[in-house]
Amino acid sequence: MKRRRVYPFLLSACLLIGPGGFVENRDDYAYILEDGKATITAYLGSDAKVLIPSMLGNMPVEAIGDGAFAGSDLRMAEIPGTVTAIGEGAFSQCENLFSVDMPHTVQFIGEGAFHGCSLITVWTTDIGYVADYMSANHISYRFING
Repeated sequence: MKRRRVYPFLLSACLLIGPGGFVENRDDYAYILEDGKATITAYLGSDAKVLIPSMLGNMPVEAIGDGAFAGSDLRMAEIPGTVTAIGEGAFSQCENLFSVDMPHTVQFIGEGAFHGCSLITVWTTDIGYVADYMSANHISYRFING
């Protein structure tokens, strides 16, 4: 039988990156640890700009679960290179979300992941899966050099 542990938060310091930059606060996430990987199940914070952590519970964050950020007041998000999957409706109804940095490591994006995010532009280095998904779903995207 698989052990599945759910953690609503871990204590950590708030890290501000650059003037007016992204905030990373591990207390702002509910997540599940399973098979040596972390999946974010809910965003508990209220920051407008977030740097999604690459590690939670000493495990790499490999997925953003279904509806994890849905309906939040998020304006900007940076997804770490450890993430390979984004669940259904993960960022749906984030009406003020206008910018998401998405790594080339993302190889699955669930249905309606960005539904209701009319202002959004996704920034990526990927000329494959991410760009294809955005194009097929009529979501604005741009390429980051590098």
